[in-house]
Amino acid sequence: MYQVYALKYAERDLTACQFFYREASHAPLTLHYYVWLILGGPHPILVDTGFLDDEARARGIRNYVSPAAMVERAGIKPGDVPIALITHLHYDHWAGHSLFPRAEYWIQRDEVAFWTGPFGRYEAFRQSANPDALARLVTLNYANRVRIIEGDREVLPGLRVHRVGGHTASAATPLGSRSSRSRPAAARSCSPPTPPTSTATWRRASPCRS
Repeated sequence: MYQVYALKYAERDLTACQFFYREASHAPLTLHYYVWLILGGPHPILVDTGFLDDEARARGIRNYVSPAAMVERAGIKPGDVPIALITHLHYDHWAGHSLFPRAEYWIQRDEVAFWTGPFGRYEAFRQSANPDALARLVTLNYANRVRIIEGDREVLPGLRVHRVGGHTASAATPLGSRSSRSRPAAARSCSPPTPPTSTATWRRASPCRS
């Protein structure tokens, strides 16, 4: 059986109009940042890499704990993670990749093409990016640490990556499959010692209106 751990590593206080597209409300909102660890197979699988402490300071994010430290709290050394599935390349999913020095990063082809192409520089998209982290896609690729995939792909028996799109150019998600080889998954949550306050959905931000 696969065990899926939701590892919370930070929080950010916003207002609704800072986060939801075309939202006029200034109601308070708290974002909760997670990486995900999948155990139970021949080796651990990480889903997303979070970000570093400099990003937390620059964006006013509180209660930051390194995603690598959260993975270690779950019993896995960061250097022992061989595969990280990157759902998409926003800063909070990709900018912490250096915390996992031996991982191979699985990323959808169209996701890489978008963020290294002509459109990511526009403000509507740039606010969600870490350009330095995106630039390191090139050196990591030449170091054979980026696996560019297209569409659905099996990672381990019973565990597949599915391209879903929508949130970004080519967002992806890992899902268990129902087959003779599949393993059911049990989900657990691990958080720093701070109480959760609210949850947020996945719509894109727009400037606040007075």
